[in-house]
Amino acid sequence: MLLSDAIKPLRRRGSRSDDEYRAALEKFRLLDSGVADVLSNIDDEYGAYDEDEYGQDMDSDTRGDVLKRELRWMEGQNEILGKGGNRVVVRLSPRYAAKFAFVPKGNRQNRYEYETWNAVKNTALSDLFMPIHAIGENGVMTEVALPCEGERAEQCEAMIMRGQKRLKQALAQQFGALQGMSFNDADFYFNWGLHDGKTKLLDYGQ
Repeated sequence: MLLSDAIKPLRRRGSRSDDEYRAALEKFRLLDSGVADVLSNIDDEYGAYDEDEYGQDMDSDTRGDVLKRELRWMEGQNEILGKGGNRVVVRLSPRYAAKFAFVPKGNRQNRYEYETWNAVKNTALSDLFMPIHAIGENGVMTEVALPCEGERAEQCEAMIMRGQKRLKQALAQQFGALQGMSFNDADFYFNWGLHDGKTKLLDYGQ
């Protein structure tokens, strides 16, 4: 069940600026509400998105482009950090970011990441995953990471390989927090980023 009436924050780890966190969480709440309105308007005009139907009036990529455009100027000017096949990433503050779904699969990815982070956040594997601080109707609040590309690629490579090995060992051993889970995207270097001096999975929703 996604939370439509309230944003559920998780307890934060570390001693980050409380003021920045509170401001980012409030902005996340506002944007999550705004995203719901945008998607509702799209559905009213073009029909609800159906993953199993082809030839719809508005395809998923166009839905994402519309949401990205609307997010850029929602509640002030925002920096769009990226757009994938199911979600748009927007910066909330220097440290915090949010991922907003524009198709049902994106919402399932949000839920999967939220539940995964809850499962691993107090374990030895927590340093392999980007933290999830809150979940809303269409988004999750996370943190900003540097992509492992360009001049950082060489620095990341060995760290990513170690992270992949640890994750595969944990899955093979049916590590309690990860029982029944899979992380196919962990095989791709582009899905890892630098965060607090470590390489972590940026997206781990299935």
